[in-house]
Amino acid sequence: MKKSKKHQEEEIYLEEYIKDFKNIEDKISNIDNISNKRMKDIDTNATINDLIHNTEDNITKEIIQRLKTRIISVGDRNRLIKNKNIIIKTGRYSKAELDMVEKGFKTFLQQHNLKREDLEKYILNKYTKEENNNNGSNNNGSNNQSNNENITTDKSFPIRNLILYFAEILPFRTFLSTYHFIYYFYHPYKNKVWIKEDEIELIRLAKLLDRKWKEIGKELKHESIRCFRRYEEIYKNKSIKNKECTETENKKIMDEYLNMNNNFNRKWISLESKFNISKIKIKNIIIKYLKEDYYKSRWNIAYD
Repeated sequence: MKKSKKHQEEEIYLEEYIKDFKNIEDKISNIDNISNKRMKDIDTNATINDLIHNTEDNITKEIIQRLKTRIISVGDRNRLIKNKNIIIKTGRYSKAELDMVEKGFKTFLQQHNLKREDLEKYILNKYTKEENNNNGSNNNGSNNQSNNENITTDKSFPIRNLILYFAEILPFRTFLSTYHFIYYFYHPYKNKVWIKEDEIELIRLAKLLDRKWKEIGKELKHESIRCFRRYEEIYKNKSIKNKECTETENKKIMDEYLNMNNNFNRKWISLESKFNISKIKIKNIIIKYLKEDYYKSRWNIAYD
């Protein structure tokens, strides 16, 4: 069936804004779903030692030990467990797992004479150090090695011990899974409520900072992955994407566009934030009004 013009415009719009979303989310979470390895239920009484002793060969035991004690990328993990009888649980944590984690976390803090605030402070400092050291590096192999070294050598919080502890009480979760879970679940900005001003600023910063979600999260005091998800939700929200403007509003947008001295990209950022309207809508308004002699002459003067 032939798609309508409106449908085609929406597809172009969404493609422009969310073309990198999947890659970004993979980079942030680094956790995928493997349907043939998924478990619907877990044995809450099992331990990693039970899992190791029930395996058939030493190679499998060694693979499990590696997955439970080091950051190993999803691709490397998949190659390691291929054709092996190793069950890995991925995706959201179940209620049973969350209960185990919460009880275990309280015990861990008591044993190390720490508070939850100590972990939250560590998480914020970690992201600041990463931004200063990495500057957006995409070398996955190097990052895995660097992360393992940082976890081992960082003395501000016994983060490696906590990750290992969680990996121990959650037998079917890997070290990488519990590593990401900690930084997500215990992030100090995890439960911060979004307000309208935050969303407008999120749109502006996403363009200005080229969707560097950690930097954006630091500016907005929201967790980076939640900034990414909120940004995606905003541009899937029909109230913004399909907003219809009145004739008066259209002329205001056109006047604002022609009067601005900013460069081309900055115009879109400012107009989107100010009028709370999508980029493709603004383009359509401009194309429509440039057909009129009045605006055509102003365009010629402005860009002569």
